[in-house]
Amino acid sequence: MPQCRNSDFVRFFALICGMLMCALAFAGEAYLFSPVELGGDVSDRELRSISQLPDGRMVFVTEESIYIYDGVNHDSYRTMPDGGVCRLPGYDGFTHIYIEGDSLLWYKNRGRLSCLNWRDGFSLTADDMSGVLGGHGVPDDLFVDNGGCRWICRGDSLVSASLAICMRSGAGMLQDVASRSDTLYMFFDDGKVDAYALTDGSLKYTVAAYGDDELDDFRNTSLVVADDDGFYQLRTGRMSGLFYFDSGSRCWSRLLDAGYTLNTLALGPAREVMVSCQKGLWIIDPINGDNRYMDYIHVSSGNNLATEISSVFVDKDGGIWLGTFNRGILYTHPSGYECISIKLPEVLKSRRPEGFCEDRFGRVYLYGDGVAYLVDVEENTISDMSGGMSAVSSYHTGYDGGNAFSAFDGTEYFLGADAVTVFKPGVPVTPVPRSYAPLLTGINVNGDRLDVRQESADSVSVPYASVCGVELDYGHGFVTFEYSVLNYSHASGVGLKYMLEGFDSDTMSVPLSLPGNMVAKINYSALPPGKYILKVWYGDDSGAAHRTRLSVSVKAPWWHNPWLLFGVGLLIVAACCAMARRMAERKRRRLLKEETLLSRMRELIEQCERYESERRTLAGTDTSCGTPAGEDNDKDEEMSPADKEFLSRAAAMVERNIDEPGYSVERLSRDLCMDRTGLYRKLVGLLDKSPSLFIRSVRLRRALKIIEENPGISIAEVAALTGFSGGSYFSKCFQEEFGCRPSEYASKCGKST
Repeated sequence: MPQCRNSDFVRFFALICGMLMCALAFAGEAYLFSPVELGGDVSDRELRSISQLPDGRMVFVTEESIYIYDGVNHDSYRTMPDGGVCRLPGYDGFTHIYIEGDSLLWYKNRGRLSCLNWRDGFSLTADDMSGVLGGHGVPDDLFVDNGGCRWICRGDSLVSASLAICMRSGAGMLQDVASRSDTLYMFFDDGKVDAYALTDGSLKYTVAAYGDDELDDFRNTSLVVADDDGFYQLRTGRMSGLFYFDSGSRCWSRLLDAGYTLNTLALGPAREVMVSCQKGLWIIDPINGDNRYMDYIHVSSGNNLATEISSVFVDKDGGIWLGTFNRGILYTHPSGYECISIKLPEVLKSRRPEGFCEDRFGRVYLYGDGVAYLVDVEENTISDMSGGMSAVSSYHTGYDGGNAFSAFDGTEYFLGADAVTVFKPGVPVTPVPRSYAPLLTGINVNGDRLDVRQESADSVSVPYASVCGVELDYGHGFVTFEYSVLNYSHASGVGLKYMLEGFDSDTMSVPLSLPGNMVAKINYSALPPGKYILKVWYGDDSGAAHRTRLSVSVKAPWWHNPWLLFGVGLLIVAACCAMARRMAERKRRRLLKEETLLSRMRELIEQCERYESERRTLAGTDTSCGTPAGEDNDKDEEMSPADKEFLSRAAAMVERNIDEPGYSVERLSRDLCMDRTGLYRKLVGLLDKSPSLFIRSVRLRRALKIIEENPGISIAEVAALTGFSGGSYFSKCFQEEFGCRPSEYASKCGKST
């Protein structure tokens, strides 16, 4: 197959041209970079590599640490953690990282290998890596091709999960692999590429990038980046070179030779090739062969930064990232600023200006040797000021000697070899990111940061970006979900839409109109218990394809616990049963008491009838009251008419003085013309009662009659009418005589009436 080989003369000529271009300022398209602040001592360390995760976060790698940056915050991990390093004898190059799938980041450097689970936030142990790699011992080397397939190199074999390929006999050290369609490409340290069929592992062809006489010039390290039609390869050795392999024509071409180290390469937004090196940045147009060199970097702080660019990377949105040796991380987007290049007049090319100055009206000048030149951005001209510096000095606002100047309105001026590059301020306008969904960066509850980092068995943390759901306690009044729009260019007009399914009835929006605002805050208050799904996506219609979903669960209060409710229900049922039993018992007792009272009433009525019969007997009439039924009749039959007449006369004496409390036995004996002893013997003999009991019985029978005939009369009135000294004594005597209290008898009489 054909191959493109350059002669020594052509190579020497290209090297001289490159050196000459290094001495010239970049006169083509320029970029204004801004520092990326990660905090800590990151800016003091050499950036080895830059990459981007599938979820849009950036990866920055130094010699000691791996930083994962979401535009707001960053997490750091050790590149070679304790207990998490494997030997890699087949690789002796510098830092190289691979991102595999949706969770693994492989890091290899100088014969050592480590792996980071970036989604869950922990480094794999050596045993874990052995298990992931198949458990067949330590591999010689590891690769992940541009299609995301992992390849393990052991001896002369290259093995993936589905295919094993036996490499060409006599091939050198394998440095890189890449794939396209049904072909796997292996790049070796001898400059050759072998193409193998992914169907059966057979060798299709072998093509060399250069001859055997140049092997030592480029055999140290290799870096391959895939293009639409082929592969760019950066090779180092005694020299460095940029090569391109067209997989369609199977032809190599050499794009750049350098006598110093070329570090990394990336494909720019317009498919231009960007190569970082010790002395700056190369920008190569592969179509027209225009090689442009930037020996210093324009920085938004108004400085021209001259430093080694250790790494360059272009993200999915076309943003350009630079990693420097000791100046931190720089970022720009080609559409972020309006760039204007104004050619210097011939007189200024031969006589270098001293610097810039600005007057109080905001006009900017180049000055030197007493001469001032107005830099007119609107007219795109640099013109001589009549009157020289004296006309400017009378109303100037400030000078700045040097090649960079920041005007009061934020416009940046940079003096080059034959032109002034002007970056006009303004709100950068970039395409809305559509390559990845918004990223969860924090959750605040009632003003406090919610700790959603969960401890696993290996005591590792799970970052917010990996959280699929969050559980909130009942009563969390105010909840804020923070999402990064991953808008590294700080473009305006980037907004988010969101909807909490199960709570929101319609789509909500969060506009982000201020430059630099990269965090969207979604607020909710008083979420009721339940399960919800929070969906967040970019504000335009195409952004709906990149939604992020978060499961939100709000716990029910403790009193909504099913077992607790069941227990409370049982207690309520038990209490109701106990109350029902108590009421039934009380009803039973009441009925029993009523039956007892009725029984007593019947006995009382019978006793009253007996007393009435006895009274009739004593009075000599048919209405006399006697003693209980059997006894009264017997005594009536036994009494002589004289005894009956005596009892009737004694009862009449008591009835006549019934309301006098002082009517005593002495008075009754006088009224009957008897002595007290004779009266006692007579009454005991006839009725088996003493005179005092006889008087009380007559009074109580009279009281019984009054209660029957006068419903509603008070007990005190009855006691007064029957000659008792007090109501309590009357009640006591009434209960002894009749077996119930007078109030109970009155109540029963009222009911019976």
